[in-house]
Amino acid sequence: MKRNSRFCQFVFAIICGFLYPLVSWAGEGEAPAGVTQGVPAELVKAGAVQGLSAQDWKKMEAGEIVILKEMRRDEGKAFIQSALIFQKPIEEVHGLLTRTERQEEYLPHLDRAILVKREGNRDLIEFILHFSFIDIRYQVKHYYGEPGEYRMSWALNPDFKNEIAQLEGYWRFYRLDNSRTLARYGTLVKVGRLIPKFIEEALSRKDLPKSLGQLKKWVESGGTWRKPEYKKQ
Repeated sequence: MKRNSRFCQFVFAIICGFLYPLVSWAGEGEAPAGVTQGVPAELVKAGAVQGLSAQDWKKMEAGEIVILKEMRRDEGKAFIQSALIFQKPIEEVHGLLTRTERQEEYLPHLDRAILVKREGNRDLIEFILHFSFIDIRYQVKHYYGEPGEYRMSWALNPDFKNEIAQLEGYWRFYRLDNSRTLARYGTLVKVGRLIPKFIEEALSRKDLPKSLGQLKKWVESGGTWRKPEYKKQ
């Protein structure tokens, strides 16, 4: 009898050890109660605050950029994710960020953003990045979504001889109220074998807080703020 009791305890310990990580992991993806306060119910339902903790929300309300610890995976691709709140209406935020040729005004390392073509809700931009001793040139196709949608996505132009291997990304915008916009951002960058790896880090995780911080300043200024080193070509 005693042997059976010890066996049952052993089995129970194994089951608990197996289930506990699963339960903890499942809870991480849910929006804590603190996050949903002041957020329209439809946004919570749409997953706008998924993965954000109550502490993340406080940081965003204080004007900070949140870089999410977990990376979202779409079709096997790992996107570094971030979130922020713009102190601007959603129409103005979307309208400014779809002027993709103006990214040179605020993004670090971006020397030039040249509009090649714009048709309807799509455009083609040629970018020139500058890193002290190396310039990198590539072209990106942007898609702004259909009328009434507040989102963007982009990817390399496959018809151009790009000097980076892979670039994809997206913005999702959510109306918090008439003067604030919740934004979710994701990026995936691979530079390729011929470019130093530190540049890939700078274009993704390492410089992301600075890049999004300067973008936030630019948007909230109505597009009048410029990075200190900016010189119009």
